Order: sequence, then C-alpha cells, then structure tokens
Amino acid sequence: MSDKNRVSGRFEDPVSAQTAVQHLLSAHFEPESILIVETDGEGAAREVSVERRIFDWRVAAVGGLVGVVGGAVIGALIAIGVIDGTLFSDTPAVLMLQALIGGFGTGALAGYVMGLAMWDARPRFSERASTILVGVEVGARRVEAIEGLLTAAGAQETTATPA
Repeated sequence: MSDKNRVSGRFEDPVSAQTAVQHLLSAHFEPESILIVETDGEGAAREVSVERRIFDWRVAAVGGLVGVVGGAVIGALIAIGVIDGTLFSDTPAVLMLQALIGGFGTGALAGYVMGLAMWDARPRFSERASTILVGVEVGARRVEAIEGLLTAAGAQETTATPA
C-alpha cells in the first residue's frame, strides 16, 4: 500500500489558481509534478502545463555577475571623477571606496533581480476556463499542509485521495 496521496484544489478564477501554483513551486515542487486541469463552461477539459521560459536558476547568477561587472565599471568611472576632483572635493579616497562598493553592490543586486525576473514558471490558462483543478502527489504526512496551502491560495474546496 502506497502512502502517496493526490491532493487537489478547485479554483474558479485563474488568478487564485496561479497563486496556488506559485505556492507549490515555492514549496519545492517541480513544475512537471504539478497537475493542472481546466474545464470550460461546456464541460470540456484540458490539461495545462507549467511552462518555464528559462529552466535554470543559474541565469540569475549570471545576471548577478553581469551586474557586478557593470557596477565595477560604473563605480570605476565615479571613482575616476572623484580622484580628478570633478565630482566631489572632500576626502577623495573615502568617496572613491564608497563609489566602488556602491557600484558593485548596486550592479550585483540589479543583475540578480533581473536574472530572477527572467525565470518565470506559470501556467497559461484559457480565457474560457470556468473551473481549474490544481494538484500534486504527496506523502500522507504532507496532505494537511498542502490542503492548507491550496485553501490559502483561494481554493473553493480541496480533496485528498490515495494515489
């Protein structure tokens, strides 16, 4: 006997279903393990997959690296202006160090955020969807937690059945 259960929630709007999918992704479920079925007003059902535009978290790391390099260039240009006295006249060494650190930090943060923004996993729902089921298979110990997660996302009802 398997201890696996299928836990699903019924949603009446795509926004709540999308929220549930994002919660499941945040709970470390792979997009391929999330089952999504939408039905239209006429009862026709179709499976919806979670599409990934970019598959790898390393894109965010590359974005951070690009940001660091860009920040270093910006910081260096500011530092050159500080040394020349064209930007600031007080304690150029301290201002130069602050410009470099600020340039590195700002560039790294901006690059990392841009990289994360490019990683997008979401289902594409039909405009005619009237009911959306979102579900996953979990062990018996996680059933209540996943039901709570789906309810918090706006599920009208949740069900758990043995897999």
